[in-house]
Amino acid sequence: STLLDRSDSARIYFTMVQETPSLEDTLPELGARDLVPERLQRSASRSDFLKGLSVAAGALVISSTVANGNLGRGGRALAIVVGATAGIAGVTSLLHPRREPDIPANIEENNRRRAARTAANASVAQRNAAKRAQTVLVIAPAAGVGP
Repeated sequence: STLLDRSDSARIYFTMVQETPSLEDTLPELGARDLVPERLQRSASRSDFLKGLSVAAGALVISSTVANGNLGRGGRALAIVVGATAGIAGVTSLLHPRREPDIPANIEENNRRRAARTAANASVAQRNAAKRAQTVLVIAPAAGVGP
């Protein structure tokens, strides 16, 4: 003190705590499992070709092995027509180049999902900002310390 020409000191222990309400976590980015395919795969034409050949072979095999001969022979011609049609459809799908491999409905759905996720994360960020604004600093004497 300057009045008594001696030093004046005191020790006071205190605790200081920052109290913040718990914050929400934002949603993770959408992964490949969360989105629908936006483009046709290159293997789709091969798959269609194999499906067409399978239907054609199945129609011919069934008409010759399973068909009952007592019912008449009109079914064999129909099976050949079905088999030929399926085979032609398979070959056509293999040879016909796909002009538009994009799937517009899926692209639109993915954009909708991304926009919804972005809006949800923006809402979480706003709520977290409001909670951070409520943060208070609490200063209190330390319990059990001092005179």
